[in-house]
Amino acid sequence: MPQQRPHTTPLDRTTPAVPVFSSHFRGRPQRGRGRPPAKYAVASLFSGCGGLDYGAEQTGDVQVVWAIDSDEWAVRTYTKNLGRHAWHADVSETDFPDVPCDVLLAGPPCQDFSALWNLDGARTERGNLFREVARFLDQRQPKAFVIENVPQMLTANRGEAWMLVRHALRSPS
Repeated sequence: MPQQRPHTTPLDRTTPAVPVFSSHFRGRPQRGRGRPPAKYAVASLFSGCGGLDYGAEQTGDVQVVWAIDSDEWAVRTYTKNLGRHAWHADVSETDFPDVPCDVLLAGPPCQDFSALWNLDGARTERGNLFREVARFLDQRQPKAFVIENVPQMLTANRGEAWMLVRHALRSPS
């Protein structure tokens, strides 16, 4: 029986992407001679039900040690699927715990930047929650961070919103 060739798409013919948390990453935490490398400790802000965290953990190179979200049902889902390290709290009213953190994952609310909303961007309280990411970066100083949001974050408020976000993330203090 001839071997069937799997269906290919143009994406299948490209060079495979290198995972963000590959073993070739410089500064990878080590446990010592003859032991496998340690996993990166990850904190997660605005974690929702844990989609970004789950994807990161699936690389095998990270372990989420702390997560926070203000939606009770999202945190319940997160806890059921990923563990009891998620807090149900308002991040803007929370002191960050003293947990190890090599990488920060953050998905601040996107509604005020989304084309499906009114594009108020950084003019609203919710649109300014990216500042909590900057506060975490300033206080905990992880080696790396990933922030996820909608493309309109770049253009909301005629580009002013992205300028504010970028400035806050570059100079968090």
